[in-house]
Amino acid sequence: MQLALLEHLSARSGSGDAAKLDGRRFMVSQRAVLQGDRVLADLMLNRIKAEGHLEGRVALPLDQTLVFGQAGIQMLPEDVLDRSGETTACYIVRARAAR
Repeated sequence: MQLALLEHLSARSGSGDAAKLDGRRFMVSQRAVLQGDRVLADLMLNRIKAEGHLEGRVALPLDQTLVFGQAGIQMLPEDVLDRSGETTACYIVRARAAR
């Protein structure tokens, strides 16, 4: 298995607010709500100028990391696809309280 960073995007939003970023290859959007010691978030990752997306709702304890992904997804650019055609797209999320 070979891992490759396709794009690094970082979004911040207040509790109940949304954030959206457009990168070179991907668009990321999130809406997060702080509930006690965890964050509830709706996450979406879309390819720009192509089909394919990941989306979901997660509950994440503060200061924990989540790897949100899907195996076999066909949303990766052709120049980074594995020769076998097997790919996994991952979106790494970390919930932190503002300081």
